[in-house]
Amino acid sequence: MAIQVVVLFLIFSHSFGTDYLIPYNSNTEYASSAARVQPMQLPDPVAKKTLIGNVLRAALDAKPSPFKLDRDALKTSSCPKKGDVSSGGIDQFHWTSAKNLKACLNLDDYAIKTLSEAHSRYMKTLFNDKGEFAISKSDFKKLYPNEKGIVTLGGGRYTILAMLMIETVRRHGSTLPVEVMFPPEDEGEFDFCNNWLPKHNGRCVMMSQEVPFEILQKDKEVRFKSYQIKSLALLLTSFKQFVFIDADNNAMKNIDHIFDTEAFKTHGLILWPDLWKRFTNPGFYDIAGVKYDLGKRVRNVNDDASPPETYDPNHSIYTTHDLKQREEIAKHLYEDVSLADLDGTIADTTTESGQMMVDNKKHLSTLLLALYYNIYGPDLYYYMMSMGTAGEGDKETFISAAHVLHLPYYQVKTNIGFDGYVNDVDNQFKGVGLMQTDFEQDYQRHKQVLKELATEKPLEPVKYQLPNHFQDKMKNPDGTSLDIMFLHASFHKFDPADLAKSKQYFKQNGEQVRGYNRIDAYKNFDFELFSFKKLYDNLCTSDHISFKSLKKHEGTEFWTSMCSYFKQRVDFLTKTKPANAFI
Repeated sequence: MAIQVVVLFLIFSHSFGTDYLIPYNSNTEYASSAARVQPMQLPDPVAKKTLIGNVLRAALDAKPSPFKLDRDALKTSSCPKKGDVSSGGIDQFHWTSAKNLKACLNLDDYAIKTLSEAHSRYMKTLFNDKGEFAISKSDFKKLYPNEKGIVTLGGGRYTILAMLMIETVRRHGSTLPVEVMFPPEDEGEFDFCNNWLPKHNGRCVMMSQEVPFEILQKDKEVRFKSYQIKSLALLLTSFKQFVFIDADNNAMKNIDHIFDTEAFKTHGLILWPDLWKRFTNPGFYDIAGVKYDLGKRVRNVNDDASPPETYDPNHSIYTTHDLKQREEIAKHLYEDVSLADLDGTIADTTTESGQMMVDNKKHLSTLLLALYYNIYGPDLYYYMMSMGTAGEGDKETFISAAHVLHLPYYQVKTNIGFDGYVNDVDNQFKGVGLMQTDFEQDYQRHKQVLKELATEKPLEPVKYQLPNHFQDKMKNPDGTSLDIMFLHASFHKFDPADLAKSKQYFKQNGEQVRGYNRIDAYKNFDFELFSFKKLYDNLCTSDHISFKSLKKHEGTEFWTSMCSYFKQRVDFLTKTKPANAFI
């Protein structure tokens, strides 16, 4: 552990300051708003940069070999995968069995060995024998001086979306401070960072001033952009505990209490589900040193409450001493059952990382390992964790890191929901928003379901229906759904230029439609009207916010037409607002 001692010595071998939040750049263009900035303490900038620098060096010193997977060459002719598999696509569940996952990414023993050696090298550099990043309480406080807050990513159109996200958070009563992280190529949001955000108890963080990117640039093979940025941004926060919210995601209730819940205090990492089955390759577990049992089934997708004999007709003979039957069971579990259903693996479904809660006191190690997976994500780990399925990117790296480190985490059990409208072109439902459940309500309900199903007589497999059997029980006792906590407005995003150009939510005949129709699920909050009104108020008035991505349009005919479009939307949505709805 000598290397680890050196790393920690380099991080903490200088004095720490007690500076309070100041504008994110010292030049005069930024400094004029200092008087309006909230008294949020800053981490010591040298300490933070030194920490990040040493972690990046450790990652480069543990560069995997092979560095890049040849996806086509590693896919055998017996690979059955033809697309994504939803959590309800029972007929395709066998695609995610250990046998079929290996057939679609067939890593040989030598590749497993060399990749494992690199993985272990990174682990041994940063973590002690317990998988912990050793850091004293006083040093931890200096790196993370603020208690709780919200973290998001800005840049380009996402700065505008972050503005809407923060407006929505504040509308629901939250006073949590906010940090908006900006990648180097997206800096220059002077008006937003100096004038608007400080009034909303927030600050901008310029990643170029916090991260020694020149370290990564030394290796020409290593790329770091797009999905990878989030993993680095999370390490730059000043909060001991934080909720990350994507800029196009929105809280549908007050979230000030979330850090005081039983689920968060118990686990320190809260995640939410995506729609899809998990395609994590067996090779990942082998590389990371995670033990899993190909002979033991413990769940069915996200149903970990029903006894296995409920959904697996073969379970009654799992413990048979008959050699032939044991061979048949082993073949069944290897070829027919999802790897994610077996003991020791990460459970279904995949993760939707538009929101995530992290306690750095418990999960700083998770973020550091997730960074490693993201640095080598595009060419290696993303495919190993998702196998080219929907949303392949950073989203599986956080739960995977916690799992590898044997740290507690909780992923919401209630399935993701959708808001949307019927498209007049093809008369098909068009989903525009992903609805995610209140995690604490879900956690408490799950505890109750575990008790209920432990005492109930198991159903016969022929009567068991997924997802109804488990998901119906994850509702309130009166049959109503649990509260919606987040609405991820991912398609269409509230990008003002894109919405106006396409005249989104206008039919071919010129009539308008509501995009979001589940107002009841948001406790009568009219999110769509609120969002369009905020776009109009913040972009189409004399004291509008000047955003970098819209600068070229200001004062043009397009700007006039864009504001006209917003006004039309606000008028229509106001007229169609339910009597009991509010904004």
